[in-house]
Amino acid sequence: MAKVQKVGREVPVTAWVERFQVVDAGSGQDVLSKGLDAVKARVSLAKTGQHVEYLIRVSFEGQSWQITKRYNEFAALYDVLKKRLASIPMMPSKSVVRQFAPEYLEQRKNGLSDFLRQVCIRRDAVNCREVQDFLLLRQRVPHLSHPDASEPVQSAEVQEASFGIAHFDYDPVQGFLL
Repeated sequence: MAKVQKVGREVPVTAWVERFQVVDAGSGQDVLSKGLDAVKARVSLAKTGQHVEYLIRVSFEGQSWQITKRYNEFAALYDVLKKRLASIPMMPSKSVVRQFAPEYLEQRKNGLSDFLRQVCIRRDAVNCREVQDFLLLRQRVPHLSHPDASEPVQSAEVQEASFGIAHFDYDPVQGFLL
C-alpha cells in the first residue's frame, strides 16, 4: 500500500467539560432593575443577566489547564467548523429560553463534553486555528503557533464538479481524502 501524506500535524489533545456554574450577573438593587434582570436571565438573546459558564479541562502532552466558556462560544466554534469541515460532531441545541434546572444543565454539560471529545480526536478539527484558540492551545503550546511542514501553506475550496469528481469519502480521524 502506498504511503499517504497526512495533512496537518498530530495534535494529541483531550478536552472535556468538568462542571458548570450558574453566574448571577445582577445590575442593581431597585425593583425595576431586579425585574429587568429576571427577564434578561430567561431570554438567551440578552447578552447580560444570569448565565451558565462551563469549566473545561484541556490536556496536551502532559500539560493540563482549565478554561471557562459560555454556550455561545461553543456555538460560534460549531458554526465555524460547520463551514470548514465536511462533517462535524453534533452539539446540544440552543434554547431560546434560558434553563437553569440542574438536570437540563447536566445533560447539556455532557453533550458539550461529547462534542469536545469528538472534535479532539479529529485531525482535521484540531488543526483548525479556531479550535486551537478555543482550547488556548496556541497560547499554552507556543510551537503550535508556527506552521508545520505537514500543513498546507495555502488552501482553497474545490468545486468537485469542476474536476469531474462524482464521489469521495473522507476519514476525519486520519485526515484522509479517499
